[in-house]
Amino acid sequence: MIALLLVGCGKESNTISDTGTITIVGTDSVIYGIVTAHGDRLIPTNLGLQFEIDSLHVEFEATYVGDSTIVNDWGRRVNLLRIEKVLY
Repeated sequence: MIALLLVGCGKESNTISDTGTITIVGTDSVIYGIVTAHGDRLIPTNLGLQFEIDSLHVEFEATYVGDSTIVNDWGRRVNLLRIEKVLY
């Protein structure tokens, strides 16, 4: 019984490092998100204007913001620590 309780106590990492594609989210207002190579959907709180390009491929490192709640039923909020364009 104790082992079962300890399994649920692990804390997930607050940092993510991945590649992904910038995408426009929503229709009412323009919000840019990142769809990662693993299919996760993220909403960066500090995406620079030079990266606000639909379908741009990027490599990034970020931390989850606050409780990382879903924004507009689309993705989790993150604060970018590093981002760069990926050329294919």
